[in-house]
Formats: sequence, C-alpha cells, structure tokens
Amino acid sequence: MTYRTSLIAGALLISLALGCSKHSQSAAAPKVTELGTIQVTDGKSSSHVLADGRTCVLTPTVLPGGHQIQLETSIKDTDAAGTRHVYSLTTYFTPDQATTFAFDSNNVISLTLHIP
Repeated sequence: MTYRTSLIAGALLISLALGCSKHSQSAAAPKVTELGTIQVTDGKSSSHVLADGRTCVLTPTVLPGGHQIQLETSIKDTDAAGTRHVYSLTTYFTPDQATTFAFDSNNVISLTLHIP
C-alpha cells in the first residue's frame, strides 16, 4: 500500500510540474514600412522596397471628383523552389490622410497619398 501511495504521489507531482510549464506563444510582429507622402498620378505605378526586402508596386487610380484614390498594391515573390507568386491588394484612400494597412501577416505599410 505504501509503495502504491508513493507511486501515485510521484506521478501526481510529475504531471503537476509538467502541466504548469508555460510555453511562449509569441508571434513575430509584422515589419512596418513607412513610405511617407507619395505623390500620385492617375494610373502611374511606383515601386517601393518593404521592410522585409521585397518590392511592392503601387498603382493608383484617382476616382472622379478627386476625393478618393483606389490603390492596387502588388508584391512579386519567388519561393525556394523558384516558383513566382504575385500577391495583390486593392484598397481605397482619402488623399492627404495618413493611413496604415496590413498587406499580409509580415508587412504593414504606412503612407499618405497626395494628388499634386
């Protein structure tokens, strides 16, 4: 009986110690690219290097009245196998208003679009 009690107590202590261990689930914070103020011309693309080294292409469309800009953002990437991928995002902005948006889980872009 004493042997069984000791065995149960030991197993309980081990499982308690293992159950109380804490594993950090910290996710990597996305990299922020501050592009500042960008002069946009309807349909004229511009290229910018992101914080992770990839290049993104911004293609603005000034909507009628000039009160809103449609911005197509794309990133071309090549994986280790040599396969090329293109990621795209279309967003809408108010001119001269600082905006921050997440392109993907690795990249946050901060910019202000200005129509000259």
